[in-house]
Amino acid sequence: MTKAEKKGPLSKTVTLDINDQELNFNVSLAHYNRFVNSVTADDKVSPASNFLTGTVEPEQKPFLTDVINQGYAMELAAALIEGYRPRMTITVKK
Repeated sequence: MTKAEKKGPLSKTVTLDINDQELNFNVSLAHYNRFVNSVTADDKVSPASNFLTGTVEPEQKPFLTDVINQGYAMELAAALIEGYRPRMTITVKK
């Protein structure tokens, strides 16, 4: 049984490499959905920051917070989502 299967079928550990520093995020479908549901037209950065800090391994949070405070929350959240969701091709048939 893999680490993701132990946490649930839609849970996954995603590792992002930021300037040669690896950060591990434990993401579940609940985390992802909470992030998507909290994004509004006027508030995108706070939900992205909360998504990141809520899923990163606790000992890595200080480094992550420093990177977020440099203005990289959206880029990191996008990379995390790309690593979390499986690739899928969706085509509309006529």
